[in-house]
Amino acid sequence: MPRPEDTGPADLFYNEENADLYAQNARMNEIQIQLTNRALELLEIQDPPLLLLDIGCGTGLSTSFLNENGYLTIGVDISEQMLAHNETDNLMQLDIGNGLPFQPGTFDGAVSISVLQWLCYSNETQQDPFKRLFNFFTSLFGCLKPGAKAVFQFYPEHASQLQLIQDAAAKAGFAGRLQVDFPNSAKAKKMYLVLSCGLTAIAGKDKREFMKNKDRNQQRVQRSTKLEKGSREWILMKKAKQAEAGEDVVAPTKFTGKKRKTMWGF
Repeated sequence: MPRPEDTGPADLFYNEENADLYAQNARMNEIQIQLTNRALELLEIQDPPLLLLDIGCGTGLSTSFLNENGYLTIGVDISEQMLAHNETDNLMQLDIGNGLPFQPGTFDGAVSISVLQWLCYSNETQQDPFKRLFNFFTSLFGCLKPGAKAVFQFYPEHASQLQLIQDAAAKAGFAGRLQVDFPNSAKAKKMYLVLSCGLTAIAGKDKREFMKNKDRNQQRVQRSTKLEKGSREWILMKKAKQAEAGEDVVAPTKFTGKKRKTMWGF
C-alpha cells in the first residue's frame, strides 16, 4: 500500500473526501490524541498558559487537546478541507514549506503530528525538499522564543530522508535529539524529533547528541546495504547528498527508481 506522501501534495491528498474520512475515524482520532500527549510531554513545558504553535493542525484534534490542557494555541495547515472540520480559534491556512509568517519570538513552543515527512516530497510550486525543509525550519527558529522547543512526531520513509530532515534543522540553527518510542515494535514504534533553539550553552549537549545520531544513521545506512546503482535507494541517497550540498534536486516520486516499460512491453 503506497504512503499518502507518494500520491501528491498534502493539500491535494486531504481533499473533502479524505478530510471527512479522517474526521470520522475514531481510531485515528484516538491515536492523534495519544501522539499529541506524548509530544507535549517531550516539550517539557510546566506552566501554562503559554502560546504554542500547532503545525499541521488539521481537523483540530491536537489543537483542542492543547487548549483543554490550558495552552493558548495557533494552528496552521495546508488543507482547507481539513481546516473546515477544525472548530478551534486562531487558524491559518498556509504551506509551511514556504516558511511561517509570524513575528520573532512569538511562541513558547511548537508541536506537530504526522506532518514533517510531507516536506520531503514535491508540491506544485517547489520541487526541492531540502529548500522546503530549510525554509520551514529557519522561519520556525525565528518565531520561537530563545530556549523554546519544538516536537515533531513524524514518519520518515528511510534513513536518508531522516538525515535530510536533521541536516536542514541543524543548518537552520536548531540543536536537538531523536526520541524513538518502542523501537523494537514494528506497529508501536514512534519517532519524535525534539528541537531546541537559542541558548547555545544549554543546547550544546543536545546538539552534540543530535549530530552524533545523524552520523550514526548515515553509518547504519552505509553498513546495512551496498546499494545497487540505479536502484530506488541509490537514487534517493544520491538526491539527499545533492540537496545537502545545496544543489537543486527534483523531489522523488512513487515512480523514482522504477524501470520504465518500452513500447514493446518490456
